[in-house]
Order: sequence, then C-alpha cells, then structure tokens
Amino acid sequence: MQFGMFFTLTLVSIHAIVYPSMIAAPKRFINVSIGETVSFRWHYNSGDLKNDLFEVVFGIWKSPGFLKTKLIAVNSSGFASTRSSYKSTVGWAGNLTSSIAVFELYNLKLEDSKKYGIVVEYGLRNTPLTDSVQLQVVSRHTGPPKPPLLLHNRYIKCHNSRESYNYRVSKYVERGWRFIAKKIFRRILL
Repeated sequence: MQFGMFFTLTLVSIHAIVYPSMIAAPKRFINVSIGETVSFRWHYNSGDLKNDLFEVVFGIWKSPGFLKTKLIAVNSSGFASTRSSYKSTVGWAGNLTSSIAVFELYNLKLEDSKKYGIVVEYGLRNTPLTDSVQLQVVSRHTGPPKPPLLLHNRYIKCHNSRESYNYRVSKYVERGWRFIAKKIFRRILL
C-alpha cells in the first residue's frame, strides 16, 4: 500500500485599489487686492484611475459640493475650454501628466469675491475629486495717508541703578515710539 501526498499550491494575489486623493490644495481662504492675479494650485493623485481621467473643471462653487458655473474645463488630452464670458479673466496653467491643476484669475474685481472649486472627473462610474476655496478681493488703500496719532500729557518713567527719569511723550506715534525707546535706553545705559 502506497501513500501519496498531494500538495496544492495556491497563489493568492492581493491587489489593493488606490483611490484618487488630493495631495495638496490652496489655502481655504485667500485675500488679494483689486487688479491682481491669483493662482489656485491643486496636486492630486489619480491612483488606479489615472487612465480613466475624463476632465478637470474649475468654476464657481455651490454648497454643499458642486460647481454652479463651470468657468474652464480641461479634457484628458489637456485641451482647455473656457466659458466665453470669462476668456479674458480665467486661465489654465496646469499639467495633467503630473496631476497638477493650476487655474488663474486675472485682473480681479470686488465682484470676483466668491467661492471657487475644482472637480476632477473620472467618468460616470467613479466619484470625482472635489475641493473649494474662498476668494476675498479687497480694495487697495489709495487715499491720502492717515494722520499720525498724537499723544498728550503722557509720561514714561524709567529707572537705572543710579537715578530715575520721567519722559514726557508728546510725539507722533508712528515716528515716536522707536525714537523715544532709543532715547530712553541710551539715557538708562549711560
């Protein structure tokens, strides 16, 4: 009687799916002055869906999480299509091969203060990557300079090892504090 041993070798291959994710994004709140240009830069990882990239879209964001108005769309070939009314104010400066999306807004106005967002789409079967940023455009101060503040009847009392000093402070604050501090420290250190 012979006993045979049979071994079955089963190879198990474990393949973890790498889902898309944002690696880097702009700050959540950005303040810029009228007339300036702002760049929004996102770096994303497409994971296993790199070959399924459909388009990257930038536009005006609407809560809870979608684009209300598409301003510019970049297809998987890298061709950018811009909404006609925004051609002179928005641009694409990214690189899809490197998974970097950069959108720029030019010559900003106060009415450009909005929430903007990005949607990286991987076809209809996959959940897109999304992110948003709040832009605040502020006016530059172009009027005459504000007059310096004047302090009246203020005294600073200083001591060193030998004596005590009282300084009457009636100087302009913008010039005065550094000037007064230097004068006081020179006197104390003598």
